Amino acid sequence: MLRQFLGDTPTQDQLALLELRLAAVGLTPAEAIPLIAPLLNLPLWAGYPPSALSPEQRRRRLLAPVLSGRSAQLIKLGERS
Repeated sequence: MLRQFLGDTPTQDQLALLELRLAAVGLTPAEAIPLIAPLLNLPLWAGYPPSALSPEQRRRRLLAPVLSGRSAQLIKLGERS
């Protein structure tokens, strides 16, 4: 599902697209990108250092939007691509 979120966007543009889509659903890219980019095998820009959170903390942060109801918004944005 996450890969569909980016569609056929060229690799060099995928992180920028991810930023836009996360912001569109009310997530802060600065917080979400370091958690999501590694799952998509996307390199992080200098502005996004790797997450210093423990694996359990990363898991909780990733699940928070799903549990708050934002997952439906993420799915809808992925379907638009």
